[in-house]
Amino acid sequence: MKKSLFILSILVLSSIYCAAQIEVVYAKAKDFSGVGFGAFLNFSIPVTEGNAVTLEVGLQSVGHVGDGLITLPVLAGYRYTFDQSGTGFYIAPNA
Repeated sequence: MKKSLFILSILVLSSIYCAAQIEVVYAKAKDFSGVGFGAFLNFSIPVTEGNAVTLEVGLQSVGHVGDGLITLPVLAGYRYTFDQSGTGFYIAPNA
């Protein structure tokens, strides 16, 4: 337990940028449609002066308990800053 807490704290403390987001979700499938809420956390770990590896984790809940839909999206990406300063225009593809 101490080892995993240590690794988690190193990852959180080494990130130079962290953002959170709350969203409203609408999902529609065959016999299901509903509105719900979601939340995301986005972490950036610097690789060079103007570039960073990003990790985004989230939770989305739609519908009622028992007949709803819950998703746990995870995205990994890379943020490239065009002027290499870390504060200008950038592109950030995610997968």
